[in-house]
Amino acid sequence: MTQHRHKDSRGLWTTYAIDPSGFATKADLDALAARVAALEPTAPPPTTGKSILFAGTAPQLNALVADQTIDIINFAPKTYSGFSSYIRQQRTRPLRINMGPGVIFDGGTAGVFHLGTLNGSTAIPMPGVPTAPTTDITLDFTGSVIQNYRLGQDGIIQTGWVERLTFIHPTIRTTTGITGGGGNYNQSHALYCESDQNHRSVDIKAIDWDVSANKTINGVQTYHNPCVNGLLVKGGTWLGLNRFALLYGDALNITVDGATITNCNATIDAANSPTTGDQAAGVIKNTHATGSGPLAPGLGLWYSTKLLDGGGNTSS
Repeated sequence: MTQHRHKDSRGLWTTYAIDPSGFATKADLDALAARVAALEPTAPPPTTGKSILFAGTAPQLNALVADQTIDIINFAPKTYSGFSSYIRQQRTRPLRINMGPGVIFDGGTAGVFHLGTLNGSTAIPMPGVPTAPTTDITLDFTGSVIQNYRLGQDGIIQTGWVERLTFIHPTIRTTTGITGGGGNYNQSHALYCESDQNHRSVDIKAIDWDVSANKTINGVQTYHNPCVNGLLVKGGTWLGLNRFALLYGDALNITVDGATITNCNATIDAANSPTTGDQAAGVIKNTHATGSGPLAPGLGLWYSTKLLDGGGNTSS
């Protein structure tokens, strides 16, 4: 018997016994080495994914969001006219979409981003019964501008069945909405947390929004049951809105912390649901209102007894 030693890709040596009668050629040894290599463990998937520069259309963005090898999508600086994206994707790893200086969303008739399956109404073309939520996406708008949108029953950002979404520092200007019953502008919103009416969304964060309008849109709305569990509205300046917040339905664990509300028709509109009697639940704290009416439970339109005053609120 003769011996052959083989060094594998891990740097480990293995000794093989070769029978001379077996006519062991170099080809035989190479074939053996290949079989051994095939048994070695494959490399684990990369811990970080790809970063993509994007300058395309809304359908093209949706395809990139579905690519689980991408971690970051950076919008190229330019004007995206009429941009309106419908994203429905459960992510297996977090995705960040950055829209920085020079990115302008201009002149659409529907919201800029719709995430998660909604209630299937004809106004929101996302039919079908969902099998999973849209998850783990951060949209960072810092430095970009959203302007000249003309909303219907919609939101600049609208969510359906979602989990773990964060929206950072959008700047929204010259955007208008439509009236509902009685001429009240209660149909159009900067952030509309809706529902597919089957599943409860979890963990939506709105951080440091800068919204200035002409009192035909609202700041934040929750609506349709089961509604979101865990909505954080942190900071931000909210100027010239119909309502700063329309908190309806059975939303749970709402936190409004440190918002600045100026020259709005009302601060908090949190009534009993006209159909089910549900009340939104949570806390309002460290929030300051000027020229927008009262900011305290039981005053103005703040009727929900489950929406608490967490302290530090002022109005003048």
